Amino acid sequence: MRRSIAILLFPLLAVPVQAELLTMRDGSILQGSILSQDRDRVVIRTETGTRSIPKVLIQRIVYDATIAAAVIAEREAEEAERENRARAEEEREAREREARLLQARGDREAYLASARAAEEAYRRAQQPQPTPQPEPEPQPEVLEPEPTPPPAYDRWGPFLRSLAVPGWGQVYAGQTTAGLLYGSAFALASLNAVALRNVAIDARSSYRSFTDTSFLLPFAPGVGTGILPYVYLETSSRSLTYENASNRLQGASYLVAGVYVIQLVHAFFLEKEIEAVSAGTPEGASGQSGFGMAMFYESTEPGPVSNLPTSSHDRVDLFYAWRF
Repeated sequence: MRRSIAILLFPLLAVPVQAELLTMRDGSILQGSILSQDRDRVVIRTETGTRSIPKVLIQRIVYDATIAAAVIAEREAEEAERENRARAEEEREAREREARLLQARGDREAYLASARAAEEAYRRAQQPQPTPQPEPEPQPEVLEPEPTPPPAYDRWGPFLRSLAVPGWGQVYAGQTTAGLLYGSAFALASLNAVALRNVAIDARSSYRSFTDTSFLLPFAPGVGTGILPYVYLETSSRSLTYENASNRLQGASYLVAGVYVIQLVHAFFLEKEIEAVSAGTPEGASGQSGFGMAMFYESTEPGPVSNLPTSSHDRVDLFYAWRF
């Protein structure tokens, strides 16, 4: 009896309870003020109006504002996560659809290519085959003559020869007349210088022998000082003769040096065409003066793959030749 009375009086005694929110089993949230509740329903006033919610649909009733804020934040995070998962799933499905389209397109292109190849093979099979032509007989290989090597020139040969013997370089370079003229001029100038040197030596000996004995003549018995003018004149004459002979010898020496230098300068600008040297062989250097070097690289025993050599060796040839 008492229990029945309490149940009948409970709706009358219910007073509005302030709460933050109701979390529903479907994930939604209702925020407002609870006006009343019983064992089966909760009446709540929200911004949109008063609603009566069965308790079987309610998952949780939150009365604390702090907890309500946390629950709202958690719900928002879950909602954002669901949206992200849904977006990722949509992107994955879009990529799969695109991949299937590309695969279908590729299969179609492969099918079309195969069909074109088959059609081309059928077309070639229908065409008449050309009559095979006999292979032409191999023509004998014609060896082209080796190109004539460019002429070589000896630049230092004329100069070195004229340095040793005047006129020899001109004769070696083919200017025989000039070489003979230079050689004759140098020989005549040298002979003249030798003759003038002998004259100068005789004049010096005569001058020195007279001066060494002339100072004793005044003291000779029966001579006296009257011989002094003679001594003076004779000394002056012999001194002048010696001086003139020395000057002529110096001029002759200048002439010899001039002829030598002129023919040497002329030979410096001469060159002689000589036999070309065959490159790479010491035998080809027989007509060339000076040093030479030839280097070779040879490979032996081709390998099993692409005929590449499996071993090799180097050969270096050095040679020296001199030509007169």
